[in-house]
Amino acid sequence: MEMREAILSLHSEGETCQEIARTLSSLKVTKSTAWYTIKRYKYTGSVENRPKSGRPRSIRTRKLIEATRSKIRRNPKRSIRKLASEAGVGRESMRKVIRKDLKMKAYHLQKRQLPSAAMVTKRLSRAKVLRDWMKAWPEKSIIWTDEKNCTVEQACKSHNDRILARNIKKVPVNNKTIFRRQHPASVMVWAGVTSCGKKTPLISIPEGVKVNQVLYLEMLTEKVLPWAQTQHWDHSYCFQQDEAPSHTANKVQEWCQKFFPEFWSKEMWPPSSPDLNVMDYAIWSILERKVGVKTYSNVEDLKVALLAAWADLDEEVIRRSCGAARKRLNVVIKAKGGYCE
Repeated sequence: MEMREAILSLHSEGETCQEIARTLSSLKVTKSTAWYTIKRYKYTGSVENRPKSGRPRSIRTRKLIEATRSKIRRNPKRSIRKLASEAGVGRESMRKVIRKDLKMKAYHLQKRQLPSAAMVTKRLSRAKVLRDWMKAWPEKSIIWTDEKNCTVEQACKSHNDRILARNIKKVPVNNKTIFRRQHPASVMVWAGVTSCGKKTPLISIPEGVKVNQVLYLEMLTEKVLPWAQTQHWDHSYCFQQDEAPSHTANKVQEWCQKFFPEFWSKEMWPPSSPDLNVMDYAIWSILERKVGVKTYSNVEDLKVALLAAWADLDEEVIRRSCGAARKRLNVVIKAKGGYCE
């Protein structure tokens, strides 16, 4: 209102729209704003806002919005149904208050392992060590590795997987159901990706065979090391593995130290840190989305699908996923050893 009055006052003194905009530049008045204000005054004879068209709000009032904001601030776990019931309004109205007026969304609560104080301290100190290593050797490729158990059953995410229908009762059972067995057949696979976009072989571990230090050393000796030796590395590479018992065994640690050019020992990798391993936070999820679209009749069919999805994994996706590792280390350090997602 004050700005409009100032524009009209200068206009009455004979100033042009361009001169008014220059004089009132501190109020962020443009030439078009001055022209529109003058035109509207000549048409209506007033600087007041015009009456808004349509029916005025009767439900999503400022009072309801502020009351809802206050309730959510005190307890953000309230459901939309409960908030609507307490306010005496419909759920759709309350949903609009939350989404449009308060700009909020409903997020799923996350389940996490409760970290001990010692684990948090160790995560923080080792995350700093890894971050400093990456800063010192940015040109070296890191081979990120991990194992995963894959079952023949179709993957299902209850908060994402949906089916569209007018009446769910009329949808055939096979179309609306993902069946589960008590003990589905499965296969354990081992794989790794590098920060330069390479992929190790996808290695299947026979069903029922426990991955101990003997089997793991045999796999590293016969498959992983020969693969690494045949690759072209611009500035050498570093081998990463988590803290699984077969990885932290003394014989395995000594072998890795002897045969890999660079190796992150068990004293370097942060404990309970799947959120820092590229395979865990990115690659396995991509593979699961590709392979878990259906249920397989046997393990052999599952292996074929896994190999096809692994071969189809794009190098650029791998590089981008690996590029996020350093950012995640910084988040863990900023969180004083807490989780980064």
